[in-house]
Amino acid sequence: MKKQDALFQLIKSLTRGEKRNFRILAQLTAGDKKYLQLFDAIDHLEEYDEQKIIKKFKHDDKFEKQLAYNKNYLYSSILNSLAYFHKGIDAEESSIGMHVQILLEKNLYFQARKQLNKAKESAKQRERFEELLKLLRSEVDIMMAVENIKLMPMGMKEIENAERETLDKLENLWSYRRMERQAQILHLSRHMARKENELEELEQLLAHELLQAESKATSTRAKILYNDVHRRVAFFKGEHAKAAFFGRRVIDLYELAPAILEDDKLIYLKQIVVLAHHVLWSEGYEPALPLLEKMKSVKISTPQERLARFEKYYIYVMSLKITMADDVSAEFLLEFSDELEALENELAVVTRLNASWLYATYYMGIEDYSAALHWINKFLNHPRTNVRSDLQAGMRLMNLVTHFELGNYDLIEYSIKSTYRFIYKLDRMHKYERRFIRFFRDAIALSDPAAQRDLMLEFRAEIVEILQDPFESQASAIYSIVAWLDAKLEQVPVSVTRRREVDLVFRKAREAESVAVIAADA
Repeated sequence: MKKQDALFQLIKSLTRGEKRNFRILAQLTAGDKKYLQLFDAIDHLEEYDEQKIIKKFKHDDKFEKQLAYNKNYLYSSILNSLAYFHKGIDAEESSIGMHVQILLEKNLYFQARKQLNKAKESAKQRERFEELLKLLRSEVDIMMAVENIKLMPMGMKEIENAERETLDKLENLWSYRRMERQAQILHLSRHMARKENELEELEQLLAHELLQAESKATSTRAKILYNDVHRRVAFFKGEHAKAAFFGRRVIDLYELAPAILEDDKLIYLKQIVVLAHHVLWSEGYEPALPLLEKMKSVKISTPQERLARFEKYYIYVMSLKITMADDVSAEFLLEFSDELEALENELAVVTRLNASWLYATYYMGIEDYSAALHWINKFLNHPRTNVRSDLQAGMRLMNLVTHFELGNYDLIEYSIKSTYRFIYKLDRMHKYERRFIRFFRDAIALSDPAAQRDLMLEFRAEIVEILQDPFESQASAIYSIVAWLDAKLEQVPVSVTRRREVDLVFRKAREAESVAVIAADA
């Protein structure tokens, strides 16, 4: 595998809006635009190839010698344009702090104090303690320049007290940040506890003095982290009801502090999805829906927030409704489609692939196989990528089902060969995939309905046995072939068998959690 170039990776990560913003800013600057030509040359590459770039500038004798310099200049220019494109409250606060310093240098002390007080109030509301400490140092400079010498000791004492209080809150917040990172690492590395020693790690974390009561947290941000640590730990132990309790507290704290919520809006959106997930597994489907609607009502101010809402709300709700075999309203489908069309060029590759998969799964669930095929083809025609290999394999299996339902047996014969080769190269050709492909290879050779039914019964028995293996069972998360087989065998809609399957899964999960809680209480 070729070593990726940092500049190439950065350019390929840019959204359409970010690229447009960079080009606009580049055109506004004076001087040589060679770095902009280099940007376009790299942007058109499928993979990084320095010799191809050099050939594009063969008319320029100095280009190859200056390539390293031009690449570094372009890299810095892109980062500067991204900083400008994504500037928000943090940039605004930094600007106010700079304004204070400029006014101080010009001896405009009254104006400097006015700006300082405004910045201090904002930093306090947002609990930006690092920023507040900088502003307090600027306040000392103003006091030294203009205050009455007799009043100065008292003023300095007030500033020192404010600095001490701010430092204490910052230290307290830092401790919670550290514990939150520990809980996050446990979750990312192992997802859920599977061994006794992993539970011991959790107990050590929970034994920390600052995690004994929320009152130990001295700021709203620290309280949010206190509850999020407990939420993560509960989830790691498989206790969704407990995780939901702490997740609700996180949401409440954000909503009681509008300035912090505005500052952390992307985190807030994510926390709502996380809470909905815990509620879904502990209380059921219906209680989770209002939480997701809450996310939809959040005021969106920036392109990044709109992207986050699409990923956290529209993608999750669509996924949830499909998983639960629930009806998707025409209104929601239209909203989903409009948002996808408006944002498609800005979305991450994995999100675009997820959207196509969800659409295909939805239409297969309502047995509109022509519409499903449209979205499967959209997915399969997407430029090659190495993300979500599970989806890459799963969509090709879904393609076989769709062509079978549409009676496209000639296409299935070709698709079987290409599907096998593709999944084999992905190193995802396991028992599930082999048996799946073999069934459709055998099915298209049979014209007798009774023979096809016998083949389905045989396939169902074998695939159910294969899915008993926890590693093999993950494959069915992309598409439930068992629900499709049951629908064909029972001659009922797929939505009926899918809903039955979902009810069984959730009932077992809640029973398992109840057993865990009883064992813990004992």
